Amino acid sequence: MDTATVSEVSTGVPSGYLAIPVDGADAGAPLRICVLARQTPDPAAGHFIVLREFHDARVYLGCVRDSGNRVREWLELWIQNVDGLEGRLPSFRETFSNSSLDARWKEQAETFCQLDSAGFLRTGWEAAHPQPVFLDLAQCAPVHPSGPGGAWELCREDKLLEAAGLPAFRTSLTRYLYQPGAGTETRFVPVTAEALENSATRPLAEVMSGIEHHLTLNPQGGLMMAKRFSPLGFESYVDLLGGKSWTGIEHGKKRLSLDGVYSGLTDWTQARQDNAHLFLGQQGRVGRFVETFHLKLQLLADAFTQVRAFVGQQQLPLLNLTAESFRVSLASVGTGLPVLWTARCSLVRPGAGSAIFMHVAQDVGGGLGPTSGCVFLRAADLLTVLAGCGPATQIDIRAA
Repeated sequence: MDTATVSEVSTGVPSGYLAIPVDGADAGAPLRICVLARQTPDPAAGHFIVLREFHDARVYLGCVRDSGNRVREWLELWIQNVDGLEGRLPSFRETFSNSSLDARWKEQAETFCQLDSAGFLRTGWEAAHPQPVFLDLAQCAPVHPSGPGGAWELCREDKLLEAAGLPAFRTSLTRYLYQPGAGTETRFVPVTAEALENSATRPLAEVMSGIEHHLTLNPQGGLMMAKRFSPLGFESYVDLLGGKSWTGIEHGKKRLSLDGVYSGLTDWTQARQDNAHLFLGQQGRVGRFVETFHLKLQLLADAFTQVRAFVGQQQLPLLNLTAESFRVSLASVGTGLPVLWTARCSLVRPGAGSAIFMHVAQDVGGGLGPTSGCVFLRAADLLTVLAGCGPATQIDIRAA
């Protein structure tokens, strides 16, 4: 497998890749948020380095780039994507809508900020939908589609959508772009796979027909988050403690080697000789074992702390947590402190937490009507249950 090293001009961008800004409005800013894109797509992985995928989002490797094109910080760039959500979770169709997903996104962004305020970049995109974003590889620049009627934006005007015979934004999972400047004469561009099309819509390909070499990044104008990237997987860091070298970030047939503190991890034998391993590294196997064991316990303690804080903020359990739910970052603090002692564990993949809702049952023909997967009781029965509940009450719900 090939390794993409840092470019010769020392920008910090791996060779064969581009750091492309995601917002055209900040063209003159000294610092810009970018996404990393490969100049020629990998046959399997494509242009982008996708770190994780969720039902409602995709996470890309990005960075903060200065005016000299130097990478100042590596980022996780979270982009909301509801395309296909209805098909992937059909049993929960009535639970999700654009408005509920946006509210959940804002809450999760606030929780991540509380967990790591220093590593969370507030851009405003956590709560306000940005313009749809495409990328021009040839110009290494973002593209926001526009036309004679003005810029295309995500339409959240339910009255306009319903007047055109299209589903409302607030209560559906479909999304359309529109031109606010065109008023009631605007056309609508469906940007989700199952969106209804009619005489008031026009295809996205028609809107983008005049733009060459474009890549699709955020066509839905979905909410976004930017937070510090932790390059090491949980198990990769454990392997480092055991004396195994780090192989870098995998992208298709390539592996990316980052600069800075991570550049020395690909040759761990040399790193240990440079005293970058442990305080007790020269005390023999016993010393290395004791210190390595302490650092592993510290890693677990950090993971537990992250989960506890997240649950406290969200007030929901975190289920299905695995080693992939966490990642580890290292810091460069000079030569006085072994690099493994700078490890910081972060929760990056929240588990499938959920709440059990108790509804008042609907009276349908003398019987009880169905509900969307939760618990339902007659109003009188629900009041009886609530009367016996207190702060420490635990309700045991079992299938009939």
